[in-house]
Amino acid sequence: MSRQVRYLPPSARMHSINRGIKRPASPTEEAPAPAPMAAAPPTEKKPVRARDEDGQFKADDPATPDVNEAYEGGKPVAPSFSDKMTKSQLLGVAKKMGVKGLSMDDRKGEILAALEEAAG
Repeated sequence: MSRQVRYLPPSARMHSINRGIKRPASPTEEAPAPAPMAAAPPTEKKPVRARDEDGQFKADDPATPDVNEAYEGGKPVAPSFSDKMTKSQLLGVAKKMGVKGLSMDDRKGEILAALEEAAG
């Protein structure tokens, strides 16, 4: 014997779902005030790329390693790294940072330690 499922219209379904929700007794009664949220921590601004007169991105001049012309303010953007990166990716970041003496033969932890030391 098959069991028949009774169809409920949407209003009846919502009534059965909303049974446990308490609502104010009247429209003039106010709900309790929400708890104040903690202040958001200050966020660092993302670096903004510098543009030329035509609106195109500027390139960094390799002749000036201490100034990065590609970003406004001229501050170099430090490459980021994490322990989720592969050895090959970490070695690429090390090359950009100028860390010498690392190879694929080194362990990933040693490469990370050298990068953290160089980042300072």
